[in-house]
Amino acid sequence: MTAMSRIDGTKITDVEHLSPRQRRRLATTLAKICILRPIQDMRSESIFHGDPHAGNLAYNFEGKRPKIIFYDWGMLGRLQRLERFTMALLTLGLILGNAKAVFYAADMITKGQISSSKAMSAKIKAIIEEAITNLKGPDMGVLSIIEFLFEKFTYQGVIFSADLLLYEKALVTLKGVLADIDPTFNRDDYMVWAAITTFLDDVIRLRLLKLVMKDIWALYRHSLFLFLDIQKIIFGFVRDVAVLGKKLPRVFSSNGSQKSCKI
Repeated sequence: MTAMSRIDGTKITDVEHLSPRQRRRLATTLAKICILRPIQDMRSESIFHGDPHAGNLAYNFEGKRPKIIFYDWGMLGRLQRLERFTMALLTLGLILGNAKAVFYAADMITKGQISSSKAMSAKIKAIIEEAITNLKGPDMGVLSIIEFLFEKFTYQGVIFSADLLLYEKALVTLKGVLADIDPTFNRDDYMVWAAITTFLDDVIRLRLLKLVMKDIWALYRHSLFLFLDIQKIIFGFVRDVAVLGKKLPRVFSSNGSQKSCKI
């Protein structure tokens, strides 16, 4: 027997009666819950809704603040701490054009599959260079590039965890939902902001960064060279991300408004 409580709300895409400001707040809140929280929560494991299509989402407004309602938790996803940290690292590596950071992030996400094979490493590095080049073009956003990487890596025999693939699928699903709520909401800008916020927050709270380094050591303890090189990349990354983070106030403000993020 399954018991469920009834929660009434308005379908997430029924927004014709909302003002532009309300639609923006609703889109921002949904993105925060579905994109940011799953990778920002640095406990050993976080959960997320794996099928956030419009039929599974509703909302209410409590004063000026929207409240998101999720239905049908049959597709529940879980992300491990290292997966979340490396998703942020991969995103920032793409934004900053740091192919080495993207390579190590991909390797950590896949638990060392890539670095264990010289032939695969060479192919993955070529794909990463192609992705960074494509991101510089006007038509490709960072989330589209991440989707491109996942697809290309899979063709090369890289195996991702089922939950990580579910998270990536959820991001694709959200693209359409967010566009229906507020066509001016930029999903890619939000992902940039989320990755920067997550990475800087982890660095500031050194206790959590130490937990991540402990997870990385457990993965690469067979190779001190790889571990030290990854450690160097991460700590060297702090400076570049801090500079990038100065753009945060011009991207998302506390009241939910959004401006262009040009990087």
